[in-house]
Amino acid sequence: MIDRISCRGVILDWDKLLVVNLDPKDNYYCLPWGTLEKYEELESCLKREILEELWVEPKIKKLMYIHEVVIEKKLHLVEFFFAIENIEDYHHINLENATHSFEINELRWINIYDESVIFLPKWLLQKLRKDKKSNITEIITSK
Repeated sequence: MIDRISCRGVILDWDKLLVVNLDPKDNYYCLPWGTLEKYEELESCLKREILEELWVEPKIKKLMYIHEVVIEKKLHLVEFFFAIENIEDYHHINLENATHSFEINELRWINIYDESVIFLPKWLLQKLRKDKKSNITEIITSK
């Protein structure tokens, strides 16, 4: 049984990726994301979560990656990574209007080639550096 299904938005402007830090105690960044609710469609989940957290409605371009994580038969996660195409809308975000902006500690653009930034999942930056123009959806498994 899957413990959590989540959707993540890949908001990539050339070499810059929009990321969030959710907790000031954590020193890493991740993509904006949300957990799928019962009977919710994947794209609806991503649109709802990004709108709640960033107050920008995403235009979903395509499914890029499916990431499955199984940790010692104790935790089973499946994540869907979608490319977002209305990039310009994310350069002037006003979090004051977002209903769930309290969930975000910091919002910033990072360079995907900057090795000093701690970003999770680690494999994603490597894929983005290599596959920026790929049209293939890829399945990645982590254990």
